[in-house]
Amino acid sequence: MINKILIAVFLAFVASSSFASDFSALDADKDGLISKDEASVSQTVTQQWDMLDVNKDGYLEKAELAALGETNTKS
Repeated sequence: MINKILIAVFLAFVASSSFASDFSALDADKDGLISKDEASVSQTVTQQWDMLDVNKDGYLEKAELAALGETNTKS
């Protein structure tokens, strides 16, 4: 239950802060992935890292964030 609440809060943040454009801003080396080092400039992303890195490869990609949105709407 707590995870669903955290996901909902994070998705609300994403929607309200135009995270898609923030994704591009965080992707400093423009490789389509956000590393932990790149994410360190965002306290929110850093705090949610383990939940966001769905495939546990040490990087965030847009598809992982999209999958979170799909999971939240199916619940």
